[in-house]
Amino acid sequence: MRKSIVDSIFCQTVEFSAALQIGDSVELNPYSAGMAVQKQVPVYFQDHAFNLPDLPNYLTERQIDVERTNKRAIKVNDISLNGLTGSSIMHVGSFKRGEALSQIVNIRILTEK
Repeated sequence: MRKSIVDSIFCQTVEFSAALQIGDSVELNPYSAGMAVQKQVPVYFQDHAFNLPDLPNYLTERQIDVERTNKRAIKVNDISLNGLTGSSIMHVGSFKRGEALSQIVNIRILTEK
């Protein structure tokens, strides 16, 4: 373990399973799933529902072996971010394992001509 030093950090927004973290971690696993519906005509029905199957997992397992020697602290002067969203991670430090997954289903409802 080593020290993580950040002089200043500014982030406008952190949302939808995103993480802003300073320091060491063992595991990082942010996950978000969402649905975006776009309609050509803004008409809504109360009984209108979307029944979707589970989203497939496109991740492939990879074994990565890393050997490292941490001698000095992590030193960061300034960090400025507009925002973090959808399973993103802003991390200053080290971590052993991580898996970030963000799945969005886009549905477009168009009128027939």
